[in-house]
Amino acid sequence: MGIVPDRADHKFPVAEITGIRHRPATTWKRGQIVFEKAEAPTEVVTNVPLFADKLPGNVFEYEYPKLAKVKEFLEAVEQARKK
Repeated sequence: MGIVPDRADHKFPVAEITGIRHRPATTWKRGQIVFEKAEAPTEVVTNVPLFADKLPGNVFEYEYPKLAKVKEFLEAVEQARKK
């Protein structure tokens, strides 16, 4: 249906993440997570869901109300990377 992107070149296992940069959201500015991976595609994903931002496949943005859930998610990713 074109709702969820299906570009497999922008998907990678947690074990391949070499670093995570996180700029927390504020009331006035969107937060951003950048998953670093060797040889990760840097081109902008163009087949995104309706109203979604076109960003590189390893960059995600979110609004301030989601900050607590994002922090939980990033902690889970860090735990998975340690295994």
